[in-house]
Amino acid sequence: MKVYTSEEVADLLSVGPETVRRWARAGKLKGAHLGRAGWRFTEDDLKNLLDAHRVQRPRKMQTAETTP
Repeated sequence: MKVYTSEEVADLLSVGPETVRRWARAGKLKGAHLGRAGWRFTEDDLKNLLDAHRVQRPRKMQTAETTP
């Protein structure tokens, strides 16, 4: 399973990295806070966020799912 940084999630969702971190701190996006190393998010974390808000998954994620 792929693990994403805040910056990678921001790129996938077309938002800023601070928005991703804000969502994580607020509990809207589940993830692991690694202290100074930042946040890390799994594919399942992102899918849960998108499913909760009924948002279509970005093409970048759809392609990643079909690639081994």
